[in-house]
Amino acid sequence: MKLVFPVFVIVAACVLISGRSTANELLVSSLPEMYMPEIGNFMETALIGAVDVENRSLIDRENLGRVKVGDSLKLPDVSLNFIYRMEDDISKVGSNVKDRQIADFSVDQPLFHWGVLAADKKMFRMQYEISQLQTRQTMKFLAKDTRSLLMNLCLQKTSLEQVKVGHEANLESLSLLRQRFESGIESEQVLETKEIELERSRLHLDQVTRNLDYYLDSLERRFRLPRESIMEGAPSRIPKVEILSEGVLASLEQLVTVAISANENIKLNEIYMEISNQHLHKADKRLYPKISVTTGITQNERDINGRLTEEELLYAGVNVDWNIFDGFETAGLKEVALVGLELSRKTSSEYRSWFKEEFRRMVHSLRREASYLRIDEKLLLRYEKELEDAKGRFGDGTISTVDLANAERSFEARLLGVEHARVRYLNSLTSLVSTIGLDPFVLNTADSPTSRSKE
Repeated sequence: MKLVFPVFVIVAACVLISGRSTANELLVSSLPEMYMPEIGNFMETALIGAVDVENRSLIDRENLGRVKVGDSLKLPDVSLNFIYRMEDDISKVGSNVKDRQIADFSVDQPLFHWGVLAADKKMFRMQYEISQLQTRQTMKFLAKDTRSLLMNLCLQKTSLEQVKVGHEANLESLSLLRQRFESGIESEQVLETKEIELERSRLHLDQVTRNLDYYLDSLERRFRLPRESIMEGAPSRIPKVEILSEGVLASLEQLVTVAISANENIKLNEIYMEISNQHLHKADKRLYPKISVTTGITQNERDINGRLTEEELLYAGVNVDWNIFDGFETAGLKEVALVGLELSRKTSSEYRSWFKEEFRRMVHSLRREASYLRIDEKLLLRYEKELEDAKGRFGDGTISTVDLANAERSFEARLLGVEHARVRYLNSLTSLVSTIGLDPFVLNTADSPTSRSKE
C-alpha cells in the first residue's frame, strides 16, 4: 500500500504534462503561418534583417563587451611603460646632452576585496542577461505584430478590391439614373440620394486606400523592403481555419505556470532584485580595507635630490586601500540599495498577480473569439447556399444579371466579415502562444546571426 500514493502522483503528473504538451502542440499548429505559408516565408527571410533586430544585436554586443570588462576585474593588471628622451644637465658648463631610456614593468593583482569585485562581475553579467531578455521581448512583439500586420494587409487589399467594384457599380448606377432623370422617369430626389451615396462611396474608397498604405508603410519601415516584396509576402485571402475545441480552450488556463516561467518581465524583476542585493553587498563592504599585491621592475627611481638614478630596481609589495570615513555616502548607498530591493520585490509580487489575471483574460478572449468565429462560419454556409440559389435562379432566368452581381457582392462582403473574425481569432491565439513562450520564430533565434553575435 505504500507505493499506491507515489504511483498515483506519477500517473497524475504524466497525465497533466501530456495534456499540456497536447495543448501546446495544438496551439503552435494553429498559428497563422500554418494556414498561410506566405506569412511564414516572409518572416523567415525578413525578421533577421528587421531594424529592431539589428538594433538589439548592437545593444547585446555592447553588453557582451561589458561582460568582458567584468571578467577582467579580478585578473592581474600587467603594464609596461617605456620612455626615451634626451637630457642636458644645464647646471654644468658645456653641452652634456645624452640619451636616456626609462622602462617600468609592473604586475598588480587584486587579492582581497570582500566580494566587491565579484559583485561587479556578477552585475555586468546580469546586465547582459537583461539585454538578452529585452531582445527576446522585441522578437516576441515583432513576430506577433508582423503576423497581424500581414493579415490586416490582406484584409485591406481584399476590402479595397471590393470597394472599388462597389464604387464602379455606383458610378454606373448614377449614370443610368441621370439618363432616366433627364428623360423624366426618375425624380430629382432619387438622383440626389444616389449622388450622396456616391460621395460616401468615394470617401470609403479613400479611407480603405489609406488603411492599406498604413500597413504597407509600417512593414516597409520595419523591414526596409520594397512594397512589391511586402505585397508578395501577404496572403491573398484569409482561409478557413481549424478552431480549437472548447475542451482544449478550457484547459489553456492550466498553462499559466508555463506562461509565468516564460515571462521576460518576471525574469527581469528577479534580476533587478539580485542587482539590488549586489549593490547592498558593495555598500556594506565599502569601508573595509581592500588588499592587492604588486611587483615589477623600474628604472624610474629617484635619488635624494629627486634625480633619476641609473639603477634598475626589482620590487614587490602589498597595497592596502582603506577608506576609513566618507561622510554619509556609504549609509546613503545602503539606503538606495535597500529601497531598490524592496521596490523590486513589491513590483515582482504585484506583476505576478496581475499577469495571472491577464493570462486568464487572454484565454477568455480566445474562447470568445472562437465562439464568434464558429457562429460566423455557420452563417457563411448559409450565405454560400443563398448565393448558389441566386445562381440557380439566374440560370432559370428568374433574376437579372444585376441581381446576380448584387448577390455576389453581398456574399463577398459577408465573406470579408468572416475573414475579419478569422484574423481576430488568429491574433488572439498568436498572443497566447507568444505569452506562453512557444512562438517558433522566437525559439529559433538561437540559430540566427543575431544570437551568434552574442557568443
